[in-house]
Amino acid sequence: DAWPALLPLAGAMLRGGSTGVGGAGALVDFGGEGDGGLAARQSRHFFEHNRIDFSQALEDGFRDSGLGAEPTVAGSSVVLDRRRDSALQRFADRCRKKLRKAKDEAAQAMVLALLVSDTCGRSGVHAADLVRKHLRLASEHRHGDTGELLLGDLLGDRVTGAKRRGKHPPTGAALVPHRTLLFKALADWLGLLDCTLERRTPVAGEKPSNILHAVYWNIVLVGSTHCLVDLVFDPGALYEEHSAKAQEYRKLLAAAESEACEAIQAGGGPADPSRKAMPPPAPPSALKELAGYMPRPPWHVEPWALEIARGDRIGRGGFGEVFHGRWANCHVAIKEIKDATPTDAEVVDFMLE
Repeated sequence: DAWPALLPLAGAMLRGGSTGVGGAGALVDFGGEGDGGLAARQSRHFFEHNRIDFSQALEDGFRDSGLGAEPTVAGSSVVLDRRRDSALQRFADRCRKKLRKAKDEAAQAMVLALLVSDTCGRSGVHAADLVRKHLRLASEHRHGDTGELLLGDLLGDRVTGAKRRGKHPPTGAALVPHRTLLFKALADWLGLLDCTLERRTPVAGEKPSNILHAVYWNIVLVGSTHCLVDLVFDPGALYEEHSAKAQEYRKLLAAAESEACEAIQAGGGPADPSRKAMPPPAPPSALKELAGYMPRPPWHVEPWALEIARGDRIGRGGFGEVFHGRWANCHVAIKEIKDATPTDAEVVDFMLE
């Protein structure tokens, strides 16, 4: 099952803490700031409250150890730190260049979400075997003594040179907690959007776990509307908070928890090899019957707003076909792309061309 692999597994396979800390139980030095530094306080705040608010920009040195381990104690952790993470800095620079063409807040959120998804291993059918790839990357790059893992080690931008410039550059393998952490960091660092980092709070009597129950998400402010950002099922879609679409998005994440955990327990593969892989679920953005405002760029048109006369084709080429159609009671020409499963990077290029 490919799509559950995107679910929160941060810290599930890592043991240790930060560089220079000798073993579990020791206090962590956050990039030289010491345990009382801002990054340390921010990490502890997230551990205790499961939320970093709009007004709190993520600091270099921030770390997340999941629900079950304190970030100020050496243990399983993913670290956000551009000062010693060249891959993370490269990705931030690449996003800055791409986003120059995105002029409105909705377009900025969509482009950033797609870029994050693409470098983190992509989405949908392109995210096959993500758990297995994640386990391999984590094993290869975690710190030998402490198990610390830099976020950039999970990104496609860890690869440079000719391999990166090739027709099919390597992708990363980062899971939902890493994606939400990365999205919040870039939104803060690039001054794009007011953004939160949140995860589900365990209910009464529920034992915290690094793997289970750690459903993460971001909320951004687009105009005056608070929206959940889809980084999983339809990267870039924005769902008005508390709407039926937002509830469905959280429901999909929660429903996929057990599938993701089964994949981890099976070493990154399906728990039952004889079981047929399920296709990715329909994203809330595709469910017209679900109520909820979805902010879009001014030029964006929802597919269901178009009437395509497929029997009245104007022309075709290697890229797609052009048909007569109607939109907003107007006769229009509609170009339909042949590739039904473009990568997230290809969607970004199409949006910004």
